[in-house]
Amino acid sequence: MHPRIHAAAAPPPESPWRLYLPWTRLGLGTPWFTLTVLATALTLGLAQWRWPDEVEARWFVTAGEAVGRGTYHGLLTANLLHLGFAHLVLNLYPCWLCGRVLEPTLGRWNFLALTVVAGLASSVAELAWSGAQAVGLSGILYAWFGAAWASRSHHERCRELLPDALVVFVLLGLVVGCLVAPAPDARVAHAAHFAGLLCGICSALPRLYAARFAPAALAIMALGACAVLRLLSLDPTWLKARAREEFAFDEPETARALCEKALTLRPEDRESLRLLARIHRELGDEVRRRACLARLRRAGG
Repeated sequence: MHPRIHAAAAPPPESPWRLYLPWTRLGLGTPWFTLTVLATALTLGLAQWRWPDEVEARWFVTAGEAVGRGTYHGLLTANLLHLGFAHLVLNLYPCWLCGRVLEPTLGRWNFLALTVVAGLASSVAELAWSGAQAVGLSGILYAWFGAAWASRSHHERCRELLPDALVVFVLLGLVVGCLVAPAPDARVAHAAHFAGLLCGICSALPRLYAARFAPAALAIMALGACAVLRLLSLDPTWLKARAREEFAFDEPETARALCEKALTLRPEDRESLRLLARIHRELGDEVRRRACLARLRRAGG
């Protein structure tokens, strides 16, 4: 018998990329979407440092602009902006640790849908709770954490990613953070964090126990976020508060759009009419200012 028949087959040469791509050592697929999100956030972070006004004008909108002008894209793109280098790094690294495991586990399209819905839901939740637009990947990060946490009983990789001690530490930090730095005074988007966490858990549970309901769960959460946004746009008190905020930050056009929308819902509101008259004076529109003052007199103000 030929001696080479009993010889073991030589193992294939190891790709040099395994030394540089950590997910290959885990036996996972390449997390292209995670890499795209992190690369975009990093690029925008560097651009913010170099051209802060231009980047924020294009990618970020305030709560008033989103509702008053209908620039709803900012509810998603603001997730990619950060308040500084430390904020960026503290979001990018845990997003990488979680995304490189969760994306191959959930599947790329499920992971993409979860990310988009979580970004929308966390922004709308913060907007409804504090009246401010949240920035940063933390809402999406909590959604990824919630999905991985809910999947631990079914996926070994999620158990390895999130041991019990780490889960307790993250949840305890979330609760303690609310107690130490209560919203809306603190610059911490607590509502966005909780909304992202619930979004991740609620998207994972139907997929684990009744897979056909998983797309419906994401669709319901997206529709819920849109419904909350619609209810805010129909609340005159909320619109009036945002108009004052925009006017204080030298955004009279946005403030005027918000005031006019509030007055369509409550035409005789004297506070809104006074504010609108001030806005017209700031914009130099004397004709509209006089018309607004006439309406105010008819309303008894």
